[in-house]
Amino acid sequence: MDMQALKRLVQEGEHQRLEFKRKANHPEKIIREFVAFANSEGGTLLLGVEDDGGIFGTKEPEGDEYLLMETVRKYIYPDIQLKLSRVPVTSNRAVLVFEIEEGLNKPYFVLEEGKKRAYVRVRDMCVQASREMTTLMRFEKRSNGVRFEFGEVERRLLQYVEVVTRTTVQDTQKQLRLPKRRASGLLVTLVRAGLLKIHPTEAEDYFTLAEDSFTA
Repeated sequence: MDMQALKRLVQEGEHQRLEFKRKANHPEKIIREFVAFANSEGGTLLLGVEDDGGIFGTKEPEGDEYLLMETVRKYIYPDIQLKLSRVPVTSNRAVLVFEIEEGLNKPYFVLEEGKKRAYVRVRDMCVQASREMTTLMRFEKRSNGVRFEFGEVERRLLQYVEVVTRTTVQDTQKQLRLPKRRASGLLVTLVRAGLLKIHPTEAEDYFTLAEDSFTA
């Protein structure tokens, strides 16, 4: 990538597949973005670019590159597919371009404080993945579909969502008077079956009817 191509990319602004970072002084936040891209549709992170699109480059591209690649190696599991290149801005400044592919072994995690946390990309934000989203990512690798008995509980849930347009784990738990784990599992099963769609958010994921869904 040259400067002309970089400027065209920056003009797009941050979005689902593009993130700007000015500095590398918080590498733990940057690798969360890497994991979010790998768990979503892939994307590009530009280090040395302001949120408003100002292109300044990083003062120490070699040092920042080493710091981030070591942080990736130590704290991301499993390994992600990452391509790194530089775009010179001045004689001693450069924008680091990190291109992350959508992963084939989802979910990907950041090891933080002894715990594994998954992240996903939602528009221009990095959001911690819920238990339900993490479970669904695990099932992405399986191509044998899902088998379940469509009974009264499933029918009531779909009818409820049709009326209110969306539900959460907590809403489902209250509406159907189910234990939280059962409500969570029910929603995951119906997403896997193509009857519901999950929408990750910063606060709480919500679920809507899939376009080709139906109520019995």
